[in-house]
Amino acid sequence: MVRAGAVGTHLPASSLDIFGDLRKMNKRQLYYQVLNFAMIVSSALMIWKGLIVLTGSESPIVVVLRFLPYVGMVTIIMNDYPKFKYALLAVMGAYVLLKRES
Repeated sequence: MVRAGAVGTHLPASSLDIFGDLRKMNKRQLYYQVLNFAMIVSSALMIWKGLIVLTGSESPIVVVLRFLPYVGMVTIIMNDYPKFKYALLAVMGAYVLLKRES
């Protein structure tokens, strides 16, 4: 028997408990995850600073996008034509596999 107030209010515990995976980890796993995240952030900052030095600009992404103005159009084309996207991914995957062999 279902009460009227209980309909639709019962959600699985996984959707409510965002930090459940963190609670299940032991300290070593948690430290590993924190260090892994710190490595990703520091790598991104090093790439950013390297681009600043390489381009001589405070905003290197704007400089890079000036040389590549059609990247946005390729993104739009890939969204409009999914077959083109899959063909492009197949060609890039084949290139990587064939290039690794030689």
